Amino acid sequence: MKKYCTIVLITMMLSGCVDSEPTEVFERRSGFYYLSGPRKTVEDSCFHCAEGEDTLRESVTFSLFVQVDPNSERVQFYGLQGADTGDLDRRVYPDCTRSSDCKIFGTIQPGGAFEIDIENNGHRYQAAGSIRRSEFGPEGRYSIELQGQYSYEDLSIDYDLEGEQVSFTLE
Repeated sequence: MKKYCTIVLITMMLSGCVDSEPTEVFERRSGFYYLSGPRKTVEDSCFHCAEGEDTLRESVTFSLFVQVDPNSERVQFYGLQGADTGDLDRRVYPDCTRSSDCKIFGTIQPGGAFEIDIENNGHRYQAAGSIRRSEFGPEGRYSIELQGQYSYEDLSIDYDLEGEQVSFTLE
């Protein structure tokens, strides 16, 4: 019985530590990211598309700021195409002139997986992705993957993006 209790106690102690991350690791996910990837626009009246087609495929690149709250499951995005930036009529907040006025919040798990689901006057942006320690570049840097969709009436824009955290030094 004594051996069994020791094993149970050790198992309980270890299982309580497996999913937790130190706060400073969680906070380091915040920062600037440079993203790129394909964007696919589907719309009934696509005037940019080849004749007879309703889909336009493009490549996009942009920078984005991610702010992770280490004390909650909340993450905020500034400069996310299709949400608070991009073509004026093709984002959730078409009247937004400053990203700080148009709140793009999502939820994030301790492992880095996140989800975004926002709607404003029929404009909708949904995304899922992850922020994980980067396999490339300097130690301690993170990478991001995001698959999202903006939709409004007969228009949908799919994003399949990935990127690396970037740092800026002013001299």
